[in-house]
Amino acid sequence: MTRSKWILGSALVLAVSAVRINGAEAAKPQPPTTIVALAVRYNTIDGFAAVASDGRIFEFDQPSNVCGQGLFMRPAVGNLFGGPPPSPVVASNDGPGGLRVILQNGDFWRWCWPTNSGVFEGNLFTAAGAGARTPDLAPLEDARPILTGEGAPEPESPGVPK
Repeated sequence: MTRSKWILGSALVLAVSAVRINGAEAAKPQPPTTIVALAVRYNTIDGFAAVASDGRIFEFDQPSNVCGQGLFMRPAVGNLFGGPPPSPVVASNDGPGGLRVILQNGDFWRWCWPTNSGVFEGNLFTAAGAGARTPDLAPLEDARPILTGEGAPEPESPGVPK
């Protein structure tokens, strides 16, 4: 086999392998959608909002406060992130201005009910002024326990020999 045929054959094998690997990755099953956060709807009696792992927002009611009556579901009202969340959802809360969702990476998102749209509000770790609000807890240079009562050592006075 000539050198050029060997190089061409090797390149062909690599290309076919790459296509097979990429095809196998594309065929991976997606994990099942799960509910990752729940919030009681602000200004409602029995309303709830749920955030799914794929970013969809669901709104539902428990039609009565009697156990066993089921749920009144509405279709998903939209996708908060326009797709999967950029980081896992940690918590949600509904209040004036919409459903607030915090992600593990510090991203803060809001679902605006009047417009049924998601808005990225910022990141808690990189927001302007975040460093200014964090107290500087430098270690004390001369930290000693404070002991009082019988058996406590005498306090030391600088410059006075023992």
